Amino acid sequence: MNVVSRTLSTGMQGDDVRQLHDELTTLEVFIPPAERNSAIFGPATKKAVMNLQRAAFAETRVTGVVDQATANLISSEARSMGIARALDH
Repeated sequence: MNVVSRTLSTGMQGDDVRQLHDELTTLEVFIPPAERNSAIFGPATKKAVMNLQRAAFAETRVTGVVDQATANLISSEARSMGIARALDH
């Protein structure tokens, strides 16, 4: 998800949202099946994005929208988590 072809926000649907869900799941964030199965950016996805933004950025950057900076953050965190898991085995 390093490069986003479009900014992702509530109500959007598609393969890029599915990829976002996959990376959030890697970070052990629960995305309800209704959102995951439909690859839709719903309220739970927005809340998860906002929580990650709140932890990493200034409060003014907490939008719940996945722009390039947020996509980079999520990808970086997901890669780190994947590496940590691999080292545990």
